Amino acid sequence: KGALGVIESLNSRENNPLPVDMNGTWMNSIGTLIPDSSKNEFISIYTSLARDMGVWDGVLSLEYEGVTLTQSNFGIDGMSVEKGTVILFRIETW
Repeated sequence: KGALGVIESLNSRENNPLPVDMNGTWMNSIGTLIPDSSKNEFISIYTSLARDMGVWDGVLSLEYEGVTLTQSNFGIDGMSVEKGTVILFRIETW
């Protein structure tokens, strides 16, 4: 089930460590990240997995704990997960 499957698996546990609110494939919130739409905020997803990285002009990358992450080309429901994959959720504005 990929990245969304990991989140669903985590949320099936008693303590629900990573609550997520989705509207279709759009993430309204995840954990304590709750973007403010009145400020044009949204949740951007970054990944370390090359096949899921965005390839458009101006795609953003950042470094997190020594790993280069690039904005995902997919929503969370289309992302892959392999051993060692790093996925970062971040509030950004547009």
